[in-house]
Amino acid sequence: MVTDYFPPHASGGVEHAIYEISRRLVEMGHSVTVLTLQPHRTTTRETLEGIEVIRVPGLELSRFFGAQVAVSAHVWAALLRELGAKRFDIVHVHTLFFHGSLAGAVLTKLRHAPLVTTAHLGSPEDLPGIVGRVTSVYEATVGRLIINRSARVIAVSNAVAEHLRRLARHPERIEVIPNGVDLERFTPAATPPSGPPVVLFVGRLIFNKGPQYLVEAMPAIVAKQPDARFRFAGDGPMQDELEKRVRELGLAGQVEFLGQREDIPELLRGATIMARPSLSEGMPLVALEAMACGLPVVAADVGGTAEVVQDGVTGYVIEPENAGQLAERVNRLLGDATLRHEMGRAARGFVEQGYDWSSIARRTLAVYEAVLATA
Repeated sequence: MVTDYFPPHASGGVEHAIYEISRRLVEMGHSVTVLTLQPHRTTTRETLEGIEVIRVPGLELSRFFGAQVAVSAHVWAALLRELGAKRFDIVHVHTLFFHGSLAGAVLTKLRHAPLVTTAHLGSPEDLPGIVGRVTSVYEATVGRLIINRSARVIAVSNAVAEHLRRLARHPERIEVIPNGVDLERFTPAATPPSGPPVVLFVGRLIFNKGPQYLVEAMPAIVAKQPDARFRFAGDGPMQDELEKRVRELGLAGQVEFLGQREDIPELLRGATIMARPSLSEGMPLVALEAMACGLPVVAADVGGTAEVVQDGVTGYVIEPENAGQLAERVNRLLGDATLRHEMGRAARGFVEQGYDWSSIARRTLAVYEAVLATA
């Protein structure tokens, strides 16, 4: 596995998915090595739940780009060294936009190693302004190279797969395997939480995850639900800006910025609603986790979100960048306990139908076996 981010130095959906699949492959008897970046200046090796993890120095640029961006000259040498020292049956890179994915596409070609790529994000056309334009150019060039050098491409949703087919020379190599959820760890609360209603945001505090839209929706929510509370679990370059805006709105007493947390299941069980107003998604992992905890989700209609958040059934799907619509749907749920209960029960039932990580790992292994069968 090659990824720019991996726990515990990062807690986003992509790295979490890689970790969950990797540790289940190990449980199934396979050997998994993860090559990743870290903010330190030295290369380290460790074993994490049976996974060999090699961490090489990288430069984190998220603060400048407002999205997960890191670069590293070390990843090229490290990957070349590992490919020379050990025969890997599969090299699996993650997202078209990670530096390590480009290194994997180039170096596996030189070493004649089978390459599998997972695309975790949908169309960059969903991103506004110059960010969307630059990302689109990158995807049409570097991203296309990675896709076309891959023996198989895994898309985390049908929406992502449809987008990739426009870039791929061999669209028949694209297969959909969604993200999953740990159904034993993420479970509904035994009893509904007491106290004021809580609207929870979980994710990196970066522009494309949309925390700014929840902040802008707060006055309209509080106007109808004066005791509502808002929690942001995650860190990122937007935190200072968001905290300043909350103070300007006079809502500092009702908002908590919790930072990066390890107790996400407990936070979900203590919440009333999950909000996910992203500008770009592939298959929102945190939405699946919230649904597994029996929470209705209000999420922007981007990428594969609507494939799991069924509008009016397991939550609500709203227009991207629409804080007013976000507020209206949140208020609708906060004002109707019966509706919340019905949607939460439907959400849990939905994720129980094939979204557990063990099932996802087995489907990923089947892709590896298909690649090896034709190598």
